[in-house]
Amino acid sequence: MPVESLSPDAIAQHVKSIPTLPTVLTELSRRMEDPKTSSDDLAQVILQDQAISSKVLKLVNSPFYGYSGRINSINQGIVILGFNAVKNLVLSTSVIEVFKGAKSSDGFQIEQLWIHSTAVAGVAKLVAERSGVADPEEAFVGGLLHDIGKLLLWMSEPKLLLGCIAASNTHKIPLSDVEHKVIGFSDNELVAVLAEKWKFPNSLRDALRWRIRPEFAGANTPLASAIHCANILCMSMGASPTIPIVLPIPDPKAWELMGLHHDDRLRNILAEIPLKVESAKAFVTGG
Repeated sequence: MPVESLSPDAIAQHVKSIPTLPTVLTELSRRMEDPKTSSDDLAQVILQDQAISSKVLKLVNSPFYGYSGRINSINQGIVILGFNAVKNLVLSTSVIEVFKGAKSSDGFQIEQLWIHSTAVAGVAKLVAERSGVADPEEAFVGGLLHDIGKLLLWMSEPKLLLGCIAASNTHKIPLSDVEHKVIGFSDNELVAVLAEKWKFPNSLRDALRWRIRPEFAGANTPLASAIHCANILCMSMGASPTIPIVLPIPDPKAWELMGLHHDDRLRNILAEIPLKVESAKAFVTGG
């Protein structure tokens, strides 16, 4: 596929191996619309997919998720966390399962990307909680999924992505800027294509689409800002999807919206990031 013919839609079509999300997610959404649905009903739907249900339990009990207690069953998780929080966790784990077959190379390590993404998820949730202007559960999901556009580009045009990463490192330019110069769009625009295909909530789709420039996310600017800031904070502390690290440019309005212009809040969050990163490593590597 020549570079001049690339577009987000073209790349999405080019990756024939990307399946639809599991039917458990569709059924879960349908059941949640029924006011008579109980936590037992939803738990039974999730348990139909053992891979996803076991991963949801592992995820919610991971230190970087931020829940201090112990959740031993899907039903208990629904009762404690609520319907929407568990649905978001199912969405997250479903996407992870879809991409579990992606292979690494010397220039692009899948495990490194997932460690970064899981760390960003925990920090985005934390930032959203402290700011009080974005939903923490949606911020967690957005953080976990914010870099899947890189995976889609990798599976479709690996040499192109490696070239962009190399140029970013050589010239110390953020990767998204290099992608725009080389192919006309950045990987976050690929997320919007997948989000449309997989029927993500509009709030999450828009936040992922505009995480680099949150002010364009409209009503979802707070959610996009939480993801934007968490991504930069994690990279600044060494948890990056690519090495060497070239930091994106922080958006001042997003920084202020999340309250990170207050030194005390920023220091407190920075102090918690190393544990989030170590917990993310343990979750991704199975340690």
